[in-house]
Amino acid sequence: MIQAETVGLQVAVKQFHRKDDYVKENAILQQIKDLQDRHIIQHFASIDQGRKGYIIFPWADGGNLEDFWECSEYENSPERVLWSLRQMLGLTEALSKLHRQFKCRHGDLKPGNILCVTEGNEIVLKIADFGISSIHLAATISRKKATKANMLTPSYQGPEVEFENLRDEEQIPRSRKYDIWSLGCVFLEFSIWLLHGAQAIKEFAGARGNGTSSAGHSTPLYEVTDKGAKAASVHRLVSWTIGTLQNGQKFKGETALADLLSLINDQMLQPEVDNRPWAHEICNQLEEIVQKAEESNSYLFPSSYGIPSLNFEDFK
Repeated sequence: MIQAETVGLQVAVKQFHRKDDYVKENAILQQIKDLQDRHIIQHFASIDQGRKGYIIFPWADGGNLEDFWECSEYENSPERVLWSLRQMLGLTEALSKLHRQFKCRHGDLKPGNILCVTEGNEIVLKIADFGISSIHLAATISRKKATKANMLTPSYQGPEVEFENLRDEEQIPRSRKYDIWSLGCVFLEFSIWLLHGAQAIKEFAGARGNGTSSAGHSTPLYEVTDKGAKAASVHRLVSWTIGTLQNGQKFKGETALADLLSLINDQMLQPEVDNRPWAHEICNQLEEIVQKAEESNSYLFPSSYGIPSLNFEDFK
């Protein structure tokens, strides 16, 4: 990404060295350009230059979400929790619009593809990088062509990727619910950052070790239990981490973070695709969490506050 500045306007210029990559991403952006949502990055222009291509975006002054987590000072406050919940809701609402209005699966949701843009006095998170996105007008069950699992980020890929290339069977296209698993991974890391800061996210990744997936050596948030039977389970570290957090005083009774963790664990990180809710169903539940948090300080940030310790050496 190249930064350019003219007449006081900063922009980012994404340069494509492979024409096919430019054509694919530009096609998606052209189809969703009428989608007005503050949590989706809007491109300014596309430039076709023979064998190369360029797409111009607004400049993300806060970098991406991974950068933001890394650079932000640890802040244990109700304001930080409420901002985070609102941003999660906004991202999910934007994803729901992509899914329902445009039949668009993003396909690579991760902190690196969520940009941080200052609007007024607030950092707004925006979904970006539609390089491997797909728009499918037909329902998954009626599509015959399997999805190619190229350029995926293993830590955020869904377990269904493992079973897409098995031989001698009809290939099943990837559902838009693939994005729900990825978003659940992001929200879990978001929760870890809220409670323990950026270093804990690194330790969370390190504690998973060097597992393998269809994308090569990686650390996905699932474990394949029986490839022949197309069976997988949530990684044991994920279950241990969520269980450890839920045992903290902060998560006793009805609180915003307790409800968020339950939503991630019980619904979003479901290895079976059909067991995951749709994005608009996640929206409904996050809306309820945010509304309660805005109306009740005890629900947002209970006075009996206690952050559960999260020592990944204990898991090892």
